[in-house]
Amino acid sequence: MQRRDFLRNTAILGAVMATPSTVLGEGKAMGNKRVFDLTLNHEILEAGKKTRLWIPLPFIREYQSVSDIKFDGNFSNPSVDYKGVPTLYVDYAEVAKPTLSVKFRVETFERNTDFSKVKFNPNEKLSPETEFYLKPTQHIPNDGIVKQKAEEITKGVKGDLERAKAIYTWVANTMQRDNTVLGCGTGDVKAILESGKLVGKCTDINSVFVGLCRAVGIPAREIFGIRVGQSRFSNEMGKADEKGLAAISGGQQLRGDLGL
Repeated sequence: MQRRDFLRNTAILGAVMATPSTVLGEGKAMGNKRVFDLTLNHEILEAGKKTRLWIPLPFIREYQSVSDIKFDGNFSNPSVDYKGVPTLYVDYAEVAKPTLSVKFRVETFERNTDFSKVKFNPNEKLSPETEFYLKPTQHIPNDGIVKQKAEEITKGVKGDLERAKAIYTWVANTMQRDNTVLGCGTGDVKAILESGKLVGKCTDINSVFVGLCRAVGIPAREIFGIRVGQSRFSNEMGKADEKGLAAISGGQQLRGDLGL
């Protein structure tokens, strides 16, 4: 397995990709496959104004297929952009109660990575798709204090996989969840490290992991999603009632992927 393939085949955390305001999900286990029927109901509170709404849709990958997508509501001019993150765009005229309902079926497949088969060649040329996840962003710089901390954590550690593991271990052992943070946090890596208060929500914690990896030349990315259905590991990773129904409005989650 080469570096360019690793980004597609491994993950630190997992979730189904979407961002709802109200969601109901039903799931069942089918061997290594699980099937979920999801409904996302959105309501814009500022009525009577011209509005444009954009809603992320689920990714389609080898481990996740999406079908039976249906849109309903009092919107106009719907369009879907499949570049980057699949996104639905809709417009609203000056209506009293703008609404949008998105329904779809997701099939997810369990995937695992045999790290013993990952072979790294430091001279291998990365694909543009993978190299993209080395670039800095507004909230995830790869220089200054971020690079300094990453080099401190990985000092004397050889190999991309080993350095990524060192960073992951440092983040897991050092950062703490802070339930007072609004939403999922802002993921401002520089601000978190400069503050010395290594706390936050899922966006903050995963952004620190991604930023530290990028700062030492390890491609990494963030993917937002929803915890759907019952996890066999922990209710914190997804839960449902005895009928398999899950109210997952608060189930947004973020994961960090490696592109070694």
